[in-house]
Amino acid sequence: MKGNFFINFQSRIHKSVLVKETLLFFAAYVVVGYAGVVAVVLLSKGAWFVLGVALTALVLRYTLSEFIHRLAKRQRPYQFYGFTPPQSRLFTTKHLQADSFPSDHEFILTFLAITALLVSTPVAWLGLFLTPFVGFARVALGYHYATDCMAGVVLGVLCGFVFILIINSTLFT
Repeated sequence: MKGNFFINFQSRIHKSVLVKETLLFFAAYVVVGYAGVVAVVLLSKGAWFVLGVALTALVLRYTLSEFIHRLAKRQRPYQFYGFTPPQSRLFTTKHLQADSFPSDHEFILTFLAITALLVSTPVAWLGLFLTPFVGFARVALGYHYATDCMAGVVLGVLCGFVFILIINSTLFT
């Protein structure tokens, strides 16, 4: 049943250029654009230290994510059901290894949104507002299952709040 959803949805996506391009925009480009917005806001507020620590945390996040990918070994829907998802013009979205769980895009987006709470509540809310759209696009295109996206959000929020606790204890002690 689940496979039919992905395969049926893929045939509909490929029929509409507008739908396909909109989903690709949210699936591939929104996270990169939002990361740029957060970096600019942090720099404009003079939060060089926070930006440096956030970049370090993202590198550590990659290590954590790779560890979880290797444990879970979950294939992406397009790998499991054997279809080719729409491809971004700028970023490669086709993965050879089974690394669907958790969603790195959702993890990064929510981590940055929580980090943005340190300097700009509106920027933080923008990230949290975009999160479900990115998740829906990644599921609709067959890059992730919904549980992958939810796990990415949970990990992003948890790591974001741990990051805030570390920054607050470092800056204000």
